[in-house]
Amino acid sequence: MSGFKGRVQRLGPEGDAGTRREAGARILAGALGRLVAQDVAAALFAALDELSATAYERQDTAGTLLLCGRGHPAVDASIVLAEPVSLAATRAARKALELGRGELAPLADGASIWGVGRVARPYDASRGDLLEVRFEGRSRWELRRGDEPLLTVEGHAPARPSPEVGPELEALVREVLRGRDGAHPDRIRAAVAAVLAAGRGITVVVSADAPGEARRLAGQGTAIVPRALEPDVLQAATGIGGAILLDPGGVCHAIGVILDGVATAGGARARGSRFNSAANYVRGRHGTLAVVVSDDGSVDVLAGSR
Repeated sequence: MSGFKGRVQRLGPEGDAGTRREAGARILAGALGRLVAQDVAAALFAALDELSATAYERQDTAGTLLLCGRGHPAVDASIVLAEPVSLAATRAARKALELGRGELAPLADGASIWGVGRVARPYDASRGDLLEVRFEGRSRWELRRGDEPLLTVEGHAPARPSPEVGPELEALVREVLRGRDGAHPDRIRAAVAAVLAAGRGITVVVSADAPGEARRLAGQGTAIVPRALEPDVLQAATGIGGAILLDPGGVCHAIGVILDGVATAGGARARGSRFNSAANYVRGRHGTLAVVVSDDGSVDVLAGSR
């Protein structure tokens, strides 16, 4: 991504193993601020990911681990271990996970498993001092705060679930389109959420001059009578590839658009044609942004600079 001179913000899974672990640790640190220090989050992410990938007597990892400090008012500890089991001691920690049954779950403080217990009383999930790690098979796990998913990991690749992407995307759109007449970041967020649900790689472009761009690019796209498209229609539009062109109000002006732009020697070689086409297109177009949804579900928001 280093070749693009505008702004790039990634909202979904990260790239190589080291970067993925850093991304997972950042999300984990934000969620566990009341439980562990940020410099511990990377080790905790690595330990949980290793646990999810480790079988016990040929059984894949399944069940729940509760992350909480000792003495949490909502938790009843049925067993307190005389010697806590370090989460970094993978085999021993994996064996300890087998103590969970039904509502009973191993209890961990972010560094070690210290007991087994259950949530026995209501609690304020927003405090962030009691979270669940749900293991759902080999290399698949999820971090939850009450009913809210905070982080999902599959095949070692971390991602914020789509409900977390939405508000963050809306804030970015609001920032980039500040002062644009008729801007509706909520509608753009809803459009991107619909596109994400289609499960295909696609680009959504938001342009203040969407009518003019639809005319200019008519030879390499399908212009439509402007209207706000329903979610199922947006999902159907992803089937023909190209980009979906919206104005700041979330109204669609064209689908299947092949973006143009000035290619440079500073392109992002590690990224595919969809990302580079969007980066070339928004370069130099102030107030224009592109939301690039990759086939792996990652989301990049690119905003051009003057």
